[in-house]
Amino acid sequence: MKKLLAILVVLAMICSVAAVSGCMDNNEFEDPEFTVESYFEAMNNEDAELLSQVFTEQVELSEEEAEMMIEQNQENNVEIELIEISDTQEIPEEQFGMEMKIVQSNVLVTEDGEESEEVMELPLIEEDGEYKIFPM
Repeated sequence: MKKLLAILVVLAMICSVAAVSGCMDNNEFEDPEFTVESYFEAMNNEDAELLSQVFTEQVELSEEEAEMMIEQNQENNVEIELIEISDTQEIPEEQFGMEMKIVQSNVLVTEDGEESEEVMELPLIEEDGEYKIFPM
């Protein structure tokens, strides 16, 4: 029993070291659609760490600023659901420094259950092989 406990402790230490060193980092935004899905997941799950990772380094959104964005969304009692990504468009790099934008449909649901559908565009930029959101 003590050997099993010792093995579990060692495995837990290895996993925590690997996670801290980035070996187990699964938040790579190589796919533009994954970046956008991660943005909505972060907003709806109140995940400030993930939200700060989604934005381009040019913005340098800190976790504290990400928490403020989430709180502002909560104050407005809005939950955002991604329906579909309807279009991905390449954009000349000279224009805003963007490389593409994603056009998507969302359903906004307020606390009182009122729903509205809207189309939203999220500009993306490629940084080191990853797509990040470039806020307008």
